[in-house]
Amino acid sequence: MTPTPSDPSNPTNSSPRTYELGEFAQGGVVYYVDDTKEGGKVVIPDVAFVLPHLDTTWDGAVNACKNLDFRGYTDWSLPTIDELKLICAQVHLPRLQGVKGTLCWSDAAINEHNAWQMDMKSTGVLYNAPKITSSIVLPIRTFSTKGAKIGDHMHGGIVYEVDETGLHGKVVTAADQGERTWADAKAWCDSLDVGGFKDWSLPKPADFYELDRELGLKNMGDFNKQKTYWADQELDESIANAFNFKRGEFYKIKKDQPRLVRAIRKF
Repeated sequence: MTPTPSDPSNPTNSSPRTYELGEFAQGGVVYYVDDTKEGGKVVIPDVAFVLPHLDTTWDGAVNACKNLDFRGYTDWSLPTIDELKLICAQVHLPRLQGVKGTLCWSDAAINEHNAWQMDMKSTGVLYNAPKITSSIVLPIRTFSTKGAKIGDHMHGGIVYEVDETGLHGKVVTAADQGERTWADAKAWCDSLDVGGFKDWSLPKPADFYELDRELGLKNMGDFNKQKTYWADQELDESIANAFNFKRGEFYKIKKDQPRLVRAIRKF
């Protein structure tokens, strides 16, 4: 694993990492830490280089956060009113000063047509605003280094296997990457870089059984149950196995036929 230099949250050992307010980690700027300093919340204060529009309607803001994949983290959301208040309390920090005085959306809808905005001054004044109004998007996420759990979004993907310490396991990429031939699928995994993690591979059959048990059967991972996914198992020079999450079974498929792809890695 090669950690990205600009994000020191990527682990290089098994010791718990602690965090400080205002540092860049876990995909954003830390604006809250818990008592242990091993967990907290981060915000992306300047989304101009992440999202196509810096400001948008409320529905646009909700969808932008839901679909955001930044530095391998995919669990972004709009902040609650309380989370916006926490950000307001830290606008004096160098990496958050650009937020001060802007109008930002909260995740709190008032009714079908209106939602709450906050004026990001140190006091945090709330405004009842039409959802069609354009306001700033501040994607936030919660993190913890106390140990991974099944379903967590970390280490570049979704955790589907973890040991008793919570420090080691496996993740799968969070979304399908189109259909490819078996050789192209292998090559894509080998060249994949998500959040600075570059040690990806095609799942082996045992991985698919684990993915199905821990994620697929629990409606997690957003797998397409109508199609099949390539496995890292050749049956001969022209045939390989592909897994279907609806039936939980493998099918013998010609390698030149396109199938869906997910990649996995250890952490």
